[in-house]
Amino acid sequence: MRWAWISGGLVVLALHWIAPLGVPPDGWGVSSWRALPAAWRPLLVLVGLTLLVGPGRLRCEGWFARPRLSRAALLCWLVLLGCLFWWLRTEVHWGNYGIVANGASRGSVGLKHALASALAAGGATGLQAFTGGYHGDDAWAALSVLAGCLYVWGAAALGHAAFPHSLVKARVVAALACSAGFMAEFFGVVESYPLALSAQVWTVALLVRFMTRERAGGSARADGGLPLLFMCSTSTAVFVATVYLWPAVIVGWISAGGWRWEGRRLAAQLSAIAAPLVAAGALVVLFGRNWKRLAAAMGGTDGSMWVPLSTSDDPRVHFAMISWEHVVARLELMTLVAPAWLPLLLVCVWPRGALRPATERPDVPRAVLRCLALAAVSAAGFVVLVNPDMGPVLDWMQTGTGVLPIFLLVLVGALTRVDERDAARMGVACVGLSLLHTVPWVLANARVLS
Repeated sequence: MRWAWISGGLVVLALHWIAPLGVPPDGWGVSSWRALPAAWRPLLVLVGLTLLVGPGRLRCEGWFARPRLSRAALLCWLVLLGCLFWWLRTEVHWGNYGIVANGASRGSVGLKHALASALAAGGATGLQAFTGGYHGDDAWAALSVLAGCLYVWGAAALGHAAFPHSLVKARVVAALACSAGFMAEFFGVVESYPLALSAQVWTVALLVRFMTRERAGGSARADGGLPLLFMCSTSTAVFVATVYLWPAVIVGWISAGGWRWEGRRLAAQLSAIAAPLVAAGALVVLFGRNWKRLAAAMGGTDGSMWVPLSTSDDPRVHFAMISWEHVVARLELMTLVAPAWLPLLLVCVWPRGALRPATERPDVPRAVLRCLALAAVSAAGFVVLVNPDMGPVLDWMQTGTGVLPIFLLVLVGALTRVDERDAARMGVACVGLSLLHTVPWVLANARVLS
C-alpha cells in the first residue's frame, strides 16, 4: 500500500520539475515552480524525495499524534493565519477582477454570487463611509481572508467528524485540506469563490457529522439536521453552482433519520433552507443592477454555460466536450488546486493483499462514503460541463470550486484503507508535496518571488 502514494508522489514531483522547462501556459496546473530560481528546483525535489521515502518522513510522523490544542490556542492560530493571508495578499488577478471590484464599490449584488457579492458590497460601503474613496477590492480581499479562516476551521471539523476515534486521521484530513492549492484563494483574492469553498467544506463537515452522530454517542435526530440544511442553502446563496451538493445532502439527511412528518419540525427545516435563499433573492431584487446582464452572466461572456460538443471559431470556446484538450485542462485544474489527488487516488484503488478482519470497526460508514461519492459525482458534472469562457487558466477558480468535493472523497476514502501508522506516513508525504506546490505559488502571487 505504501507504494501507492510513493509512486503518485514521484509523478507529481516529476511534473513540477518538467513544467518550468516548457513554454507558458503549457503545464499551467503544475507551473508553481516557474517563479523559483533554477537552483532551487533540485533542492525542492530532494526535499520531496526525503518526505516520500527518506528520514524526513520518519521525523515528521509524530506531528499528527500530538496532544489536542485548547480552543483559545486554536483561536489564536486562526487569527495569526488571517494575518498571514492579508500580509501575503495576492497581486495577481484572475477572472473578472475589474467587474467584481467595481460592483462591490457601487453596492451592486450579482445573481450568481448573491450572498458573497452582498457581503462585499456592504463591506465596501462601510469602508467608503469611514474613509472615503474606492474600497471594492479591499472589501473582497477581507472577505477572502475571513473565508480562509472559516475554511481552516471547517477542515478541522470535517476531520474530527469523519474520524472521531482517530486523532491522527482527523489531523491528516485537516492538514491535507489546508495545504492544497485551494489555499491560494484565501490570500486576498478579489472573487466570491473563496467564500464558496468555506461554505462547501462546512456543508460536507456537517453532513458527515450528522450521519455519524450516533457513533459518537449522540443522536442524529436531535436537531433534525437544521445546521446542515442551513449551511447547504447558504452555500447555494453564496455561489449558485454549489447546488450540486443538494443530492448528497438530501440523501444523507433522509438516511440518517432527519425526515419526520411533524409540523413544527418540518417548518423549522423548511425555514432553515429558505432563509439564506430568500435573503439572497431579496438582496438581488433590491440592489441588483442591469437585470439583462445579470441573467446573461449565468452563461459567461459567451452567453452559453456549457462546453460545446464540437469545436467552434468563437475565441471564448477553448475545447470541445470530447477532446484531448478538455481532458488535459481538467487534469491540470485538479493538480493546481489539489496536487495530492493522484497519490490519494492510487491509495483508493491500490490492491490490498489482506482484507480488514470482519470484527474490525470501519472508520467511516459506507453510507457516508456513498453520500460523499454522490457529492463528488455531481461536482464532477459541474467541472466537466461548465465552459471556462475566459480560458481554463483565468477561470480556474470557478471550475476549481467543484474539485473540492472530489478531493474530499478521495482523501477520506484513502484514509479508510490504511491504519494510523500508514495514515501518518501518507499524511507526511502528501502534505509535503502539497506545500511544495502551494507555497511557491502563493509567494509568486504576492510578488515575493518573481
